Amino acid sequence: MLKLELRRLGRNSLIYGIGGVLQRFIGLLLLPLFTRTLSPEDYGVASLIGLVSAGLAGLFNLGTGNSMGVLYFREEDPEKKPTIIWSNTALLLGVIAILVLVFVTAARVMSTWVFETPARANLLRIAVVSLALTTITDPFYAYLRMEEKAKWYVVLTLIGSMTTLLLSTLLVLVLRWGVAGLLLASLFGQALMLAIVLGVIARRLPIRVDPHLFVPLVRIGFPSIFGLFAFLVIDYGGRQILQRMMGLEQLGIYSIGYSFGMVMMIFVSAFATAWPPFFVSFINRREDAKIIFGRVLKYYLIAFGLLTMLFFAAARPVVAVMVAPAFDKAFTVIGMVAAAYALRGCYLILLPGLYFAEKLKWQSAIEWVAALLNIGLSLWWIPRYGIMGAAGATLVSYLALPVLSWAIGQWYLPVDYDWPRIGVAALALGISGFALFRVSRVGTPFTAMTYSALILTALMIVFGLGVLSVPERRLMVDRCRAFAKALNE
Repeated sequence: MLKLELRRLGRNSLIYGIGGVLQRFIGLLLLPLFTRTLSPEDYGVASLIGLVSAGLAGLFNLGTGNSMGVLYFREEDPEKKPTIIWSNTALLLGVIAILVLVFVTAARVMSTWVFETPARANLLRIAVVSLALTTITDPFYAYLRMEEKAKWYVVLTLIGSMTTLLLSTLLVLVLRWGVAGLLLASLFGQALMLAIVLGVIARRLPIRVDPHLFVPLVRIGFPSIFGLFAFLVIDYGGRQILQRMMGLEQLGIYSIGYSFGMVMMIFVSAFATAWPPFFVSFINRREDAKIIFGRVLKYYLIAFGLLTMLFFAAARPVVAVMVAPAFDKAFTVIGMVAAAYALRGCYLILLPGLYFAEKLKWQSAIEWVAALLNIGLSLWWIPRYGIMGAAGATLVSYLALPVLSWAIGQWYLPVDYDWPRIGVAALALGISGFALFRVSRVGTPFTAMTYSALILTALMIVFGLGVLSVPERRLMVDRCRAFAKALNE
């Protein structure tokens, strides 16, 4: 059973990951063109608008993305499950109508607060409407994930991403509409996706709304809103401090490096998309969960740890090739940002106990401790180290998340983690990451890659001998032989 369950998680993560890779790859191909059309200041403006959108997302969705999954898997009658989807959608429509009116009206005030000028109010209005459309489609995307219809999910999100990228190319590169072109492309892409989702997914679900579900949807999910604001601080608070202390140009350079580091989110998001419906399916099988969740953490750390090290190794040559010279210092933050988002996946693996016990208030508390840590470190490190200080503060705050979630979550679901081997993996990754960061700053970009290859080889040896057990090594060898045999045939 263990192998089958892990295979199910791996299969869905792989499908989501393929879709994410395709989306990000196409976006990166256009990055050299965008960085020659948009200035570092333009990227700084776009980054701050992203900050506002992320902050409003929690208010728009009321945290029901979390509560809907709990209610969905608790419902044993398949005919009643679509009612949960439609009830959530009806609740969100009412809330969104009010919030859009409020924030569109207050856009000039928001612009003055964020940019110290009311001149960018229209940009904020576009972002608010785009967020509203995204939020309305979320319950139907969640339905696809909960029913493990990963292929449908990937196809639809790819259509949306391709539409947005094509529109961005037209509006930014051809018509030269700048930041407004980026935001309008997103708005039109979301509008198209809402129409497609309603036509393809929603019409297959019987329309039933139960007002009695509104209270549990909000009661279970609403505490997580405060956590979303905490992530807003973790992901964007350092950027706001960087902008105030160092200016929009440095923020723009940091945003480019952050964008490369966030490529890690392709893979983390693939796992994070498959993980919630997977772990919630064990809500009535907790003894099995204690064993399976422990294995998931170890395998995640091995796979995503190696992937993170590749970001450290490739950061400098990739930036040298991909972006304009004005952004060349962006490479210094890529590895740290990638490591931070990899740690976010570890945090998610350690959360199920809080979900099973409906103690999401602890989740919010953990995230706010990390957020406050991020603010303190950003104020301390940014004046001294600039963009590297901002990235370092983000990395440390993300490290705090899994540590705190394990300390609290073990009281609700004591999982059998193989801590000795996990500890070896974590120590090896920490040493390797530091070494790769140091060598990336030595000599030419491609000379640094030679030293990086040696470090990565040593890390894989440590993983093979010190982290994987003997049966796991044998299984890996057998799989490699079978794969080689298949290629030869």
